[in-house]
Amino acid sequence: MKIISMFFVTVATLYVIWMLNLLRRYYFKWEKTNGNFAREGPIPSGTVVLPLSYWSHSAKLQVVGRQRAIKGFQTIGILMNEKDGKDKIMRTINSLIEETTEKDQMETVVLIFLSVDQSSNFQILKEIISMFPTYMSSGFLQVIYRTNPSDTNATSTLESWQKDNIDYGMLIMFAQRFIFSKYFLFLEYNVTCSPGFVFTMKMDVEFYSKLPWMMLQFSQLKLAGRFYHYHDLHKLLNYLWIFHQKLPPEALVELFVDIRGNAKSTGVRKRNLFQYQLEENLIGASAT
Repeated sequence: MKIISMFFVTVATLYVIWMLNLLRRYYFKWEKTNGNFAREGPIPSGTVVLPLSYWSHSAKLQVVGRQRAIKGFQTIGILMNEKDGKDKIMRTINSLIEETTEKDQMETVVLIFLSVDQSSNFQILKEIISMFPTYMSSGFLQVIYRTNPSDTNATSTLESWQKDNIDYGMLIMFAQRFIFSKYFLFLEYNVTCSPGFVFTMKMDVEFYSKLPWMMLQFSQLKLAGRFYHYHDLHKLLNYLWIFHQKLPPEALVELFVDIRGNAKSTGVRKRNLFQYQLEENLIGASAT
């Protein structure tokens, strides 16, 4: 009996050590920002390092926004990569806020990856924090960007759409590691949302709950509206990176479902929950 007891104590000790090492590996410290940006309350920020094992490289990301410990319904991932797209991303954020309830916002994290240049990233971040401090403090909005874009030399010779594949992969990897959700939704930086879109999505998820599916499609746009289980993201991540030089991201995600679906059905919405912004609205937004 004494030998058996010692065995279980040893196993338990090794398990605790393993868990502590795991937490130390994936934990990152959130610190208060400078305070020059926020108009109310401290907005947490921190730095994480993502291992880009495909290139034997790593990327250091700055993270701004509160981390949530409770598992939510969805993470909405947005890649912002247009130099003159500040008005568009601000209007997209406004639409997300206006068309979601307080309960929706507690179950959703909007993750924005700024991937333009250092100056543009800083200006967009400053605008987001200035306009939406409450939503960043609550964890509804989180923003990530490279602390030193020159570190990612592996992407310097790629076409813009090839770089997008890598950036989307980094967006997915961050979501996987640091945000707890059931589902992941791709959204583009220049869209508007239909009223009650979260409720409609939940109804569709319930409808398809008895059927196997790899992707639900909530719009007919290039990439916006593609909706995945969180547990399938690692497959999509590997796929984007391995074939990043072959096809644009919108084509790769479609091909991914065709190849990896394994007879899983794909639900397609008959109506669009997301639409591209109208040019006249953008002009009006810029004028104000």
